[in-house]
Amino acid sequence: MDKITHEVRLSNWKNTIEQCNDRPQGMTVKQWLVENNINEKTYYYWLRRVRREMYTRMNTELAAAKVQTEKPSVVFAEIPIIEQSDQTVDTFKADAMIRSGPMVIEISNSISESLLSRILEVASHAR
Repeated sequence: MDKITHEVRLSNWKNTIEQCNDRPQGMTVKQWLVENNINEKTYYYWLRRVRREMYTRMNTELAAAKVQTEKPSVVFAEIPIIEQSDQTVDTFKADAMIRSGPMVIEISNSISESLLSRILEVASHAR
């Protein structure tokens, strides 16, 4: 049975089960089923399926909600320092500056592509 057919049947039986639950007080399920020309075995088969489907959906939604409420873990990354020659640089003049909230990253044109990629990757996880 394809998914659409299953969903339609499930929805129809869910409505039938709700109607049975709303039957007049004092009327048994068996009496209601006979009055509505519904096979008792078929009714209980679909009752189990509807309950199982609702239980599965409820657990899936709870699991999704739990994932959304969990706090992200803190990630630390080591950034290798490129050793400089004996020449000392008195001042650093950034060729580019990246700001994101309180974080400021200043970079020069001489930065390697791999180091820049790593810095941007780590910075994307910073809050």
